[in-house]
Amino acid sequence: MAVDLDQSGNQAQINNSNVRDGPFFLETEDVRATNTVSAILINENRDDADALLILDGRVISGVDGVEITSSDGGEGITLGTTGGIFAAEDGISTVAGNNTLTLAGMISADGDGVALGGDGLNRVMLSGIISSALDGIEAAGNQNKVTVSGAIVSGGQNGMVFNGNANTVVVSGSVEGTLDGIRLVGDGQNVKIDGLVGGLDNGVALTGDGAKITVGTTGVVRGGDNGGLTSAVTFQAGDVADGVGGASTLVNHGSLISDTVSEITNTAVAVWDFSGQAQVFTNTGDVQGDVLLQGGDDTMTNAGIIIGNISVGTGNDSFTTIGTGAVTGKIDGGAGFDTFRGGDLSDSFFGGDQADNMRGGAGIDSLFGEAGNDLIIGDTDGANDLYDGGTGIDTVSYAEAVSAVRANLTLQFALGSEIGVDRLVGVESLTGGSGDDSLTGSTAAGTFSGGAGNDILSAGSGNDVLLGGDGADTINGGAGFDTITGGTGNDRLTGAFNADTFIFANGFGKDIITDFDSSNSAEKIDLSAVANITDFNDLALNHLTQVGANAVISDGVDTITLLGVQATSLDSNDFIF
Repeated sequence: MAVDLDQSGNQAQINNSNVRDGPFFLETEDVRATNTVSAILINENRDDADALLILDGRVISGVDGVEITSSDGGEGITLGTTGGIFAAEDGISTVAGNNTLTLAGMISADGDGVALGGDGLNRVMLSGIISSALDGIEAAGNQNKVTVSGAIVSGGQNGMVFNGNANTVVVSGSVEGTLDGIRLVGDGQNVKIDGLVGGLDNGVALTGDGAKITVGTTGVVRGGDNGGLTSAVTFQAGDVADGVGGASTLVNHGSLISDTVSEITNTAVAVWDFSGQAQVFTNTGDVQGDVLLQGGDDTMTNAGIIIGNISVGTGNDSFTTIGTGAVTGKIDGGAGFDTFRGGDLSDSFFGGDQADNMRGGAGIDSLFGEAGNDLIIGDTDGANDLYDGGTGIDTVSYAEAVSAVRANLTLQFALGSEIGVDRLVGVESLTGGSGDDSLTGSTAAGTFSGGAGNDILSAGSGNDVLLGGDGADTINGGAGFDTITGGTGNDRLTGAFNADTFIFANGFGKDIITDFDSSNSAEKIDLSAVANITDFNDLALNHLTQVGANAVISDGVDTITLLGVQATSLDSNDFIF
């Protein structure tokens, strides 16, 4: 077929009226810049033929641009570097899917730059420019693939919108929207950004499940300041990536930037907002603005720089800093059982509600457990850290220390050659390492575990649990109804004021109880885990003797010496079997 475009000024049509089989095409490469038609309509519906439109002249200037109304799809448009489409509505529009658009020229449209209808499977390679009043590219259907090495500028809406599932977007050029740079509505999206993506609302906005967004080392995603809600990525409407659906992944090796909203908070509102289920964020680049992980069990790994605050939201979240990764603002755990791991620099974590697990890593760290029964793992980097448990029964563990640790919760300090001088605030429980530790409690009830080594455990006035572990330990329960376990080794145990329970198991060693009160029916010796002693009759007949002023209990290998106690004063009420 042939179409005369020279001076007609009318709509040119490609249809299948005179095509027998195979592809057919319209080529305009030699048309002068002054020669135009108002629109081109492609309506090819034969199974054995596809249309290919090649535009190398500035020829389309009218209402409709190029319309592909073929119901079977499979058409192609090649817009050369000297080609241009100028439309009062959409620049290019399709009805069916499976079309291929190679766009090296200019598209200017008062509607969408490119509107892809149908079931998807379209391929768009843009090395030219799209300037649109509405969306730069709007794609329906699934499995579209769009590669942008040129530029998209939307003057009124979004740079690109994908309404289906499993679309692939690769940007090495630039995409800028008045609302969002890229809006992803469906599930399973895959986005790779090595260029610039920006929006006055969000750089990237996602409302589906299972997306993966990767920002390369040269990539920049920028969220703006439009109506007071700003983000680089939003996994929900309104934020640089915003993700409302299920598990999605953001990997940043480049830059995520969110503008400030001075009239509201004078801080960046959100550079990355995931409000859906379990999300994954890996950052090795630069993030300017806040990161919001609002719902689900999120995982965040940071080896780059985040200038802003981080809120991990309501799920059971994990935040890990690698190497020299840094966050200049506050890291807030919110609700959920969260895990925090710091890197080589100084970190600041706030656990929020529930029982959190926190480790600062190297550097001078400030860890705040806040509500819940939190575990703070003390570092062995020699830095002087601050550990504030907040409310709840909180524990600081120095289990990784090899040399001796001296910690006193009443005086609120811990010191040692490996741990430095740490400040302990709002901490109720302590765990020692493998050295000869000294752990002292306060008026609050807590648990004190010596671990290996010859430890000294001194509880306060609460109802405490004291665990000697391995080694020859010295344990003092202080006031309160305490539970004392010497562990292995030859231990010296003192219950002090009020009724206490002394617990023994096989291999307990040669232990001494300094102040057992046989007249106090609430004071107990628990032998239920000592296999060779079955009940009180067995104890009295085979395992209990008087040695001088002391009653001695033996299981045949190990002994318990009750200082100043007469064996005849003991009865079954003093024991647990």
